[in-house]
Amino acid sequence: MSVKTILIHIMLLLMGTFLWAQSAKEEDKKRKTDDFGYGEQQPVNKTDYLNFAIDATESNPEQALDWISSFFSASNENDPVSDQQAYFQLGKIYLKLERYGSAADAFEQAEGYYDLIPTGEAKAKSSKRKGRVRKKVVLPAVDRMLLAEQLGVAHMKAGDAEQGKRWLNNFLSLAETRKDVQAQIRALNLLGDFWTEQQDLLQAESFYQRAVDLSAPLPTRNSYVNSLDNLSRNNRYNQQPQQARQNIGLAVEAAEEAGDDELLDQSYQGLTDYYVEENQLDSAIYAANKSLESKRKKGDREGEARQSNKISEILIESDSTNTAIDILNKSLDIAQELGEIDVEAETHELLATGYEKQGNVDQALFHYKQARVLQDTLAVIREKTFKRKLSQSDQIARKDRQIAALLKEQELRETQIEIMTEKQDVQRRVLWILGLVLGLVSVSAFLVVRSNRARRKANQLLALKSLRSQMNPHFIFNSLNSINGFIATHDDRAANKYLSDFSRLMRTVLEHSQQDFVPLGTELEVLKLYMKLEHFRFGDKFDYELVVDPELNQEQIIIPPMLVQPYIENAIWHGLRYKKEKGKLSVSIVEVGQKILIQIEDNGIGRKKSAELKTRNQKTHQSTGLKNTDQRVAIINDVYKAYLSVEIEDVEPNQEDTGTRVSITMPTKIHQV
Repeated sequence: MSVKTILIHIMLLLMGTFLWAQSAKEEDKKRKTDDFGYGEQQPVNKTDYLNFAIDATESNPEQALDWISSFFSASNENDPVSDQQAYFQLGKIYLKLERYGSAADAFEQAEGYYDLIPTGEAKAKSSKRKGRVRKKVVLPAVDRMLLAEQLGVAHMKAGDAEQGKRWLNNFLSLAETRKDVQAQIRALNLLGDFWTEQQDLLQAESFYQRAVDLSAPLPTRNSYVNSLDNLSRNNRYNQQPQQARQNIGLAVEAAEEAGDDELLDQSYQGLTDYYVEENQLDSAIYAANKSLESKRKKGDREGEARQSNKISEILIESDSTNTAIDILNKSLDIAQELGEIDVEAETHELLATGYEKQGNVDQALFHYKQARVLQDTLAVIREKTFKRKLSQSDQIARKDRQIAALLKEQELRETQIEIMTEKQDVQRRVLWILGLVLGLVSVSAFLVVRSNRARRKANQLLALKSLRSQMNPHFIFNSLNSINGFIATHDDRAANKYLSDFSRLMRTVLEHSQQDFVPLGTELEVLKLYMKLEHFRFGDKFDYELVVDPELNQEQIIIPPMLVQPYIENAIWHGLRYKKEKGKLSVSIVEVGQKILIQIEDNGIGRKKSAELKTRNQKTHQSTGLKNTDQRVAIINDVYKAYLSVEIEDVEPNQEDTGTRVSITMPTKIHQV
């Protein structure tokens, strides 16, 4: 064989291998696409992932979870509207999967995005990409009323009664503001359900009655019949038979007027239940037969069999056993035809009861045996179903963790961007102020002697602003260290909540970063949130309390922002964290004469022992927070004549854990210049 022939064979082999690889690649691509359930349609951006999740929520919620996960990992773009839509859809998926606590958390996240979404209608945006203009579809923000409804339902089903009530009342208030009658009726019925669960039947009755009154004039009868059914059921629970009969009768009349088989079935079912409870069996049989007629008109064969069984049970109770057995035999044929094992088992059991009442022991025994065989089969099926659901639950839990991790990364990324942006803004402002001061100094050189005192005060104010600006990055990076440690040791949901609380705290701190003084009440909110976060991380290390004199006017008394926090941080990190047993942190604010006394007291290891535990690097590095705070106090005293004083002492000098007490004294009124 010549060299040329060998080369030709090699080329043919390589070409065949290439074509086979391409074919396999296309098959794999097609298989993955088919697995997604969207044929040739492929997601190309974040919005596609979200739309696919919306489409899959009802039919395949597990797949919808995958699409939401892909949405959060698809891009680093900060789009509050689509992120809110994703959280809202995640909540609906969790509702479908009956994970009500997770659903409530997701809806709460969606609600938090309203502050980030600009007002007005969202418009389509255009952006250039690789030389061509690409239109980006912007989704609308989630409707507040709809979100309030979902939040109320999720919290109710999760067992959080107070939050459920709050959001359902909010839903009703929004519906009333918009004059949306159908939404008001839904809200009133949900609130009626809420109070029924709380066993406050009078409250429930008032809401159901309002829903009935509101829906009565409407041309569509669905809301009216549903509200009457709810009210009638409440009357029965509340032992009001006459009112129950009246209301369920109105529901039947409305359903017959509408000529809606679904409504007729529903209302006659309620009427049947009423008559059974009142032991009016002939009337119950009549109402049950009317419900059966509606099911036959709808072609609901399974419902027909179940309703026939219900009628037969009433007939047996009323000693019409022969008629009941005839009906049950027809019901048995339908159940066997449909393969509904549970209906078939129920029918056999009722037949056994009927034959036993007739004294036909052989037939009764036969049907009892048939019922037991079918019930054993059902038990096996239910066990398999339970195992399958358990396996699905494990898979969903894994997806939960994946989504939580993605959300955590996204929030951290957004937090880092916000921190860098704020830092750059502060630097630009400081540079602008310094440039302005230098320009004024050059122009006003001939006034140096006369303006010396004014210039000195201006420099002190500038130094105070600079020190205050340093406090914010110091506080933020210390808090980020806390978050990093917490995430390493706790579960994802707790870490997610911790991050949410931290972002709220950071936003509040940054809002006040440009003010020399803030109201005492505002600073107290910051301290409460900070101690809550640190206790959330070191809960096994200490308990804390914040005691404020109720006579203090928290809005009129002003205080330098971030003055108390460094001492609380020092008490936790250097006093209580190294204590062997659980410690206590106490913060008290009282009025003494014309002054305010703020005391931060801990029963930690004390200053001396804390200094011994410091590393060599820590010994050569003085605390930035405390150092800046001391300088701020000195400047504030000089500029504002505030007479602030800070004293630090050991609480129990003769004990091993001496504890530390920090006492901050300031006047109740500080005159700002």
